[in-house]
Amino acid sequence: MHPDAWRQGIGRELVNYAVDRLTRRSFSEVTLWTFRNTPRSRAFYEALGFQSDGATQRRHASGGATEVRYRMPLPTAR
Repeated sequence: MHPDAWRQGIGRELVNYAVDRLTRRSFSEVTLWTFRNTPRSRAFYEALGFQSDGATQRRHASGGATEVRYRMPLPTAR
């Protein structure tokens, strides 16, 4: 996302929409991967309630950069 669009609430809305859809479909957890060396994205996900579970991976598709896994339990479907 371009820096001019940061802090506008767009990312939060997108994540909230996805979490709502997953909750409505009775998923119990949401998992995502983000790059280890991106403190802005990691702080964003943590502020939304995601927690790193300590898992890491390196994928050729991402240039071999280290990724960290985040998880968040979902509420019971509404």
